[in-house]
Amino acid sequence: MLPRPSNSDPAPSADWIEASCLVSRDAALSRSDIVGILSVIGESAPEEQAETTWIQLQGRRSVLGAEYPFEIEQESVALRDTNPARNAYLAMLLISIRAYIAEARTNPITDYTRLFEYLTAEAARRYVSGQSVRIGWPREAPVPAGFGDLIEYLSDLLREGPTGPVLNEPDKDAGADVVAWRPFADGRAGQLIVLAQCATGGNWKEKATELQCLEWQRYIQFAVEPIRVLAIPHIEPDAGRWVKYSSRGGVILDRVRITELLGGDPYGQLADEVNDWLEGEIVRLRLVESEAGLS
Repeated sequence: MLPRPSNSDPAPSADWIEASCLVSRDAALSRSDIVGILSVIGESAPEEQAETTWIQLQGRRSVLGAEYPFEIEQESVALRDTNPARNAYLAMLLISIRAYIAEARTNPITDYTRLFEYLTAEAARRYVSGQSVRIGWPREAPVPAGFGDLIEYLSDLLREGPTGPVLNEPDKDAGADVVAWRPFADGRAGQLIVLAQCATGGNWKEKATELQCLEWQRYIQFAVEPIRVLAIPHIEPDAGRWVKYSSRGGVILDRVRITELLGGDPYGQLADEVNDWLEGEIVRLRLVESEAGLS
C-alpha cells in the first residue's frame, strides 16, 4: 500500500484506499489488509477507522454508480474496468493525494495542473451545455499569452464588452483558469458565463475567495455577472464545510461532480492524454509503494 496520508480525515483516508488499490498489481484490497496496515503503523482503533473509510467509499459509489471506478463489497475493494469517466476520476484521485502524501510529490507542477484545468474546461462546457476555453497559465495557442491580449480575445469570443483598460495587469490569469458560456443564436451579450478557478493543492479552501467577478468586470463589462466556480480534484464530505466554501468560492466542481459531468459521451483527445498521464503515474507510484514497504 501507499504511505498513510498525513491527514487522517475520512476523505483522505478513502483516497488512500482507492489509490493503493489502483496502484496494487492485484487491483484489489481486502478490509483485513487495511486493518492490518493500520495496526502495523500504530493507528488506534484500526477496525473503527476501516469502517469509517468504508462508509466514505460506499457514499462515492452511491452517487456515481456505473462511473465509479471501484467495486465496493462488504469485505473488499477492487478496481473496475476503465472507461473515460472512470479514468478522469482516477487521474483526479492521484492529483489529490499529492496534498496528503509527501512521497507522491515529485513531478513538475505544470504536468498535472494543466491536465486538471482541461478536465475542468470539459466538465464546465457540459455543465452549461455550451462552450469553454482554458485560460490558465501557461496559456496555449490560440489563447494569447499576454493578459491584455487575453481580454480582447475573450471579449471577441464571448461577444461581451466593451473592454476596460488593463492599468495594473494582474499576475497570469486574475484567478480564472477556465471560462465557459452558453451563447444564443443571436450572438448578443447577456448570457450564462462561468469563470472557474482550479485549485489542486491541499490549501484549496484558502483559495476560495481569490476569484472575484468584480475584478473581471473591470476588464470586460459583462451584461450579466458571471457565475463563479471552484474546481477541485478533492472530495469534501462534510455538509457544513461544503456549504461554507460554496458560499465563498461559488459552485464547487469536485472530483465526484466532474466525473458525473464527464460520464456518457467520450471527450476525445483529452481522454487519451488522461490515460497516458494515468499510466505514467501508476508506474511511478508503484515505486513509492515499494519503497514504503507496506505491501
